[in-house]
Order: sequence, then C-alpha cells, then structure tokens
Amino acid sequence: MTHPHQPSDDRPWHEHDLLIIDFETTGLSPDNDMPIELGAVLIHEGKVETQFETFIDPGRDVPEFITKLTGITDEMVKGAPVAREAFQKLLDEIPYGGVQPVAYNAPFDKPWWFKHLPATSRQIPLLNPEHTWLDPLVMVRHLDRYVKGNGRHKLEVTADRWGVQLEGAHRASGDCLMTWRLLEKMIADKKLPMHFTMAELLIRQESRRREQDAERKSYRSKKP
Repeated sequence: MTHPHQPSDDRPWHEHDLLIIDFETTGLSPDNDMPIELGAVLIHEGKVETQFETFIDPGRDVPEFITKLTGITDEMVKGAPVAREAFQKLLDEIPYGGVQPVAYNAPFDKPWWFKHLPATSRQIPLLNPEHTWLDPLVMVRHLDRYVKGNGRHKLEVTADRWGVQLEGAHRASGDCLMTWRLLEKMIADKKLPMHFTMAELLIRQESRRREQDAERKSYRSKKP
C-alpha cells in the first residue's frame, strides 16, 4: 500500500525534485487576507533549475506594516495577476507532476496555496491537500533546539547563524533561495538521515513536529 505522504519511491529523499514555495501576504489569515507575491524555486538534481516570482493583485490596499516589512507597495501589485491566475502561471512554467513541495514553516504557506489553487489532484503531490510538505523549519527547531533567544528560528536569523547566504528576506523568491541554501547545507553536512526515502523523512518530520508542538504547549501552560 502506498503511504499517503508520498508515492512509492525508494530513492533517497535528497534525490527528489523539490519545489520550494513562499508567499508574501497582506496578513496572517488565509481566510481574511490575500497573497501579494508568490515565489518558487525548482530544484532538479540538487541544483536550482527554475526561479519564479510574480506579484499578485490582492484587490485591496497593502497594509503599511506589510510595506515596511517587505517593501511591496500598492503600485507594485496593482494590475498584477490575481491569485488563481498567478498560481496557474507557475504551474504552466514548471514540470510539477512529481515534485515534492517544500516551504519554510509549511503550515503558513500551504493553506494559501490550496485556497487559491485552480484545481486539486490526489495523484500529484503538489496538488494534493493531504500530501505533507517538506518543512526545514521543523528540522532547524530540532537541530538548533538549544539555541536561545526570541526569533532564533526565523528564516533569515537561521540562515545567518548557519553561514548561509542571505538572499533578500521577506521577498518571496529570496526566501525560497534561502530555504534551499539551508537544505543544501543540511545535505552537505549530513545533518539529516541521508538514506531515508522521502516518505520516511516526512514521517520523521511530522513526528518531530508533534513533539515540538507539545513542548511549546507545555511551556505556554507553565507561564504565569
């Protein structure tokens, strides 16, 4: 029986094609806010093959604090494709059938993807809402669990700590590239089980995520 996380494939996880996805948005809620930028980087045979980035017209003003964070203004998104058109443009430009989706903090990015995706398919990982996305943040929280300080696991902070090139924080394609550089570093330094299949790595990842969620919940419950 094929595991629901991944089609049957006994290759080591790092030999898979990866599609790293990142969004900039008007806020934190996929239900109430809108994406304003979509970035993606396709990794083939361990190298960046395609970079994709497009502004998205959210049909509303970009909040001032988002402009301060990202540099994205109303003028930059006005007249850009709407979300569904932008997503389709990405799908038209990449061979997405067998790619493994990746996002740094996947629980944030994945809901935006499926809220505006033109179509879904249980047969294709990128289009299957039940498929688990590879999430380097879970790995970072495990590997750097004794690092102290607020914001210590943010992408740009982690990249700087790991000696990874900063590619332009809080812009979609830059964050995708930073995410890949982190994964590339993990692969080079053998920080992850290199012999695992993708299914095995995703199962390990979700086990780690549950442990981390329980740990944070326990910590919050003990705070006065």
